[in-house]
Amino acid sequence: MIHAHRGVMPKVDLSTGIAASADVIGDIELGEESSLWFTAVVRGDVNDVRVGPGTNLQDGTVVHVIRNGTPTMLGDYVRSGTPSGATAATSSRTASSASAPSCGTAR
Repeated sequence: MIHAHRGVMPKVDLSTGIAASADVIGDIELGEESSLWFTAVVRGDVNDVRVGPGTNLQDGTVVHVIRNGTPTMLGDYVRSGTPSGATAATSSRTASSASAPSCGTAR
């Protein structure tokens, strides 16, 4: 589902695929042809999250931010394996978490 948080609604490109059990919350921008699969969560409650075009967030991925910290920026065509996460992180084009438990705060 797509949820507003404190009056901020996510910006989702019409070509983005979002599974019914995925959640997108708050200050989020999802690029064209990106995809969020089952039980994925992208939460921009205290900072912003930007997801580039063609990025694939697979089943169970959690992407969020920290208060007074760095926003989370996932570049173009990033693939986040099952399950994985990113908190206050920046990834570059074609990066992949390769099913790691967490991307942590890697840059």
